[in-house]
Amino acid sequence: MDRKVPPIINCRTISQKDNHALVWLHPGFEGNPVHPCIATSLADYRSWKRRADITALVLTEVSVADFEELKKHKVNLFVKKAAFEQFPRSDWVALQVSIGVLEELSEHFPIVSKPWDGTLVDAVCCVTLMLHFNHLVLRPGTAVSPQRQEQFASYSIRISDVYAQPPQIWLITQYFVHSVTKRQKEIRQCLKNNLANPLINKVVLLNEEDLRYEWSSSKYADKVQQEIIRKRLTYADLLKYTYEKVPPNTIVIYANADIFCNDTLKHVHTVNMADKLFALLRYDEQEDESLRLFGPRPDSQDTWICLSDSVKSRTWDFKAFDYKLGTAGCDNRFTGDMFGMRFLISNPCQTIQTVHVHQTAIRNYNPKDIVPAKLYMYIHPCSIVELQQQSVGDEKVFALAPRSTTVTIKGLNAKKLQTYCVMLARENRFKWSEVTPTVMAAKPLQIYHWKDAFVTNCGVVYDYKNVWLGSVENGNAFAEKVGRDLGIAFVQAAEKQPAMLAIPCTTLPRYMHVDLYCLYYLAYALQIYRQLPADQPTPSLYLYPPSIPTLQSFTIRSGHMPAVRWNPTVCAYAKDVYGYIPETCEVSSAEIEALRSAFPLWQPTCTTKCVVLVDEFLVPEFVEESIAPLLPAGWKVEQVLRTSSGVEAYRQIVGAGLCILFNLPKQEEQWAKLWTLPMGCPTLEFQNELKVEGGFQHLAAAASLDAYCIPLHKGTPIEMRQQLLTQFKQWLVEHPLMEAADPVPDVVSPTGIFLSL
Repeated sequence: MDRKVPPIINCRTISQKDNHALVWLHPGFEGNPVHPCIATSLADYRSWKRRADITALVLTEVSVADFEELKKHKVNLFVKKAAFEQFPRSDWVALQVSIGVLEELSEHFPIVSKPWDGTLVDAVCCVTLMLHFNHLVLRPGTAVSPQRQEQFASYSIRISDVYAQPPQIWLITQYFVHSVTKRQKEIRQCLKNNLANPLINKVVLLNEEDLRYEWSSSKYADKVQQEIIRKRLTYADLLKYTYEKVPPNTIVIYANADIFCNDTLKHVHTVNMADKLFALLRYDEQEDESLRLFGPRPDSQDTWICLSDSVKSRTWDFKAFDYKLGTAGCDNRFTGDMFGMRFLISNPCQTIQTVHVHQTAIRNYNPKDIVPAKLYMYIHPCSIVELQQQSVGDEKVFALAPRSTTVTIKGLNAKKLQTYCVMLARENRFKWSEVTPTVMAAKPLQIYHWKDAFVTNCGVVYDYKNVWLGSVENGNAFAEKVGRDLGIAFVQAAEKQPAMLAIPCTTLPRYMHVDLYCLYYLAYALQIYRQLPADQPTPSLYLYPPSIPTLQSFTIRSGHMPAVRWNPTVCAYAKDVYGYIPETCEVSSAEIEALRSAFPLWQPTCTTKCVVLVDEFLVPEFVEESIAPLLPAGWKVEQVLRTSSGVEAYRQIVGAGLCILFNLPKQEEQWAKLWTLPMGCPTLEFQNELKVEGGFQHLAAAASLDAYCIPLHKGTPIEMRQQLLTQFKQWLVEHPLMEAADPVPDVVSPTGIFLSL
C-alpha cells in the first residue's frame, strides 16, 4: 500500500573539530596514535613514520647526512635559522615541502604572535598554532612558558602530557548472500574492505543465519563477531545490541551491507561524539573506482555513527525503532526518531566518505512502500569544520543606511514584458511584476568591530576559534557563490595592518574588474569610511593594482589611503577590523549614492548626449548611420566601447541624456559602469527575448534611471537591428527628446574595431 510522506524537518547542523589533537612523539611514547603527530628529531621520525601520521618535523640541527635523508621524506619542516642557513635556499626549495624558520614564524604568521623562545616545547607550540590544533599532547616532564600558556588559554587549546587512546570503532551491519552472483560479489567486497580498514576494530554481523564460511578464510576473520538473529535487521536490533553488548566509550557505525568506510573515517576522532549522530550521505563507486557523492541531497543516508555511551545513557522504547533497514524512508525516520532522543544530528559527508558499491542494476527495493513516521528529517551535507560559524560580530559599531530598491518594469509591449518577468522569475533571482512596482528591501547592514582578526581574500573575518559567515544557510550560499577555497588558514603569511576593512565579495571579477569592484566593494567601503570618526586611523582596503587610476578619481577619505594589494590568495591580519558578515543581497540605492557622492566627475543633470554601448551587435557604423539620424537636432552621440571600464569610460558616460545598450546574460561587467549616468536618464535596454537578463534593470532601479526593457524577436543580426530601429522610433514618438541648441549632430566613435555581422 502506498503511504504519504510525513512532514519534513530540514537540518543544517555543522560539525566542528573539537578534539583536533597534535601528539608529540618521543622514545617512551606508548600506544598507536590515531591523531596527527609531531617529531623533534630524525631518530623519532624514523622510529614512528610507519606507525603514525607525522604532520611536522622540528629540527634545531641539520647535518649533511640529515639533509640527504630529508630528501627521502615529505613532511612539513620547522628548522632553526642557523640550521637553515647551512644550506642554500635553493636546496631547501628542492625538497618540495613546506619549511618554516622558527625564529621568523611570529614575523610572518600573526597567529604565532610571540617569538619562538628557543626551546623544543615552544617550537611544538608554534606548530600547534600554525596547524590549528585545539589539543596538544606534550612529552611528560615538559612545561609550556607562561606567555604561551596564556595564549593557548585565550584560544581554548588544551594541554596534556598523557595521550588517551581514542575509542575503538565497531561496525554493525547485517551480511547476507544475494541470489545474483555479481551483486553478491559487491556485498562480499564491502565486507572485505571494512575488515581490512585499520581504523575499524571489530565488525559485528547480526545475521539471519550462520554465514561464517563467507569470511572464515579472510586475513582479518578474527575481527568478525557474528550473532544469529534469524530475521531481517531493524534499527531496534542495532540500538539494542549497542545498549547491551557494545563496550562503553566505543564509536559505533551502523551501515547497510553494501557500504564500506575508507581512510577518511579517521576524521571521526577529531570530534567529541557524545550525544551526536552522524547520518552520512554515501559516495557511489564508479566503474573506474572513482567516487561520486550521491546528489548531493539531504534525504538519503546509508551510514550512521554515534558513541556507545550516548546509547547506553538513554532509556529506549525499542519497539518504536522496530522498522527495517533498506526500506523507503527508513533513513529519514531514523534521523527523526534519534532527534527525538536528543541526538545532535549532522551529515559531514564532505569530510567522511562512506562508499556504496552497487554497479549492478539489481534493486530489491519498493519506493512506494514508505516507512510510516510522525516526521522525516532531511540532513543537509556539510564538512567537519575547524572553526565555529558565527552570525554576530564581536562588537556592533553602527549600521549603514537602509537598503531599498523599487523596480518598475517599463517597455513598449505589455505582453512581452509579462513574458519577460515570467521567464526571469524561473531563475529565482528577480521576481518582478510588469504591472506594479516591486520593492526590494533589505535590513541595514550592521558594521562590526573585531580585535586581532584575519580577513580572507573574499572578505570573510576569522580568528583561531571562529569564522563569521552568518547562518549556516547563508554561509553555504556565500561559499557556493565564491566557488573557490575561502582562504581560511593559519599557515599562509598574512599582510599585517593596523586596521582593515572586511567587505565580503564572492567572485574574482568583483575584485579584478574595476567597475564591479566599485559596485560591490568600494561602494560599501565608502559608506563605512563615512561613519568612522575622522580622527580614527583609516582601515586598509583590498585593491587590485590595475584599479588604482580609477580609485584615484574618487574622493574617499582625507589623508593617506592605505591599501593591501589584492590577489586570489591574499590574507590580511589587523589589530582592528571593521566590516560586515557575508550576505547575498543585491546592490541598492545606498551603494549608488555612495559612489556618486564620492566621484567628483559625476553630473546629476541630463544633457543632450546619447551614450551607446557599442559591440558586435551595436556596431559603430550602425550607430552612426541608423541611430544618430533619429535623434533631435544638436544631440551628440558618444559611442562607448561595451568592454571599456574605469575612469576613462566614466568620463564618456557622465551627463548623458539617453543611453542605449543591447544586453545578454552574464555580461554584468560590461554595463556595471552605467551607475555614472545621471538620475532620471532614459535608458533603453534591448534584449533577445529568449535570453532574458535582469541584472541591469535592477541596477537601473538602484541608480534611479528611467529604464525601459525592450525584448527583440530572435533573428539574424540584420533582422534584429531592424527591429531595434523600429522599436526605437516608437519609443521616440512616445517619449520625445528636446532639441539641443546646436543643430549639428556630433558622433564620437570609440577606438575599438568591430566587425559587422
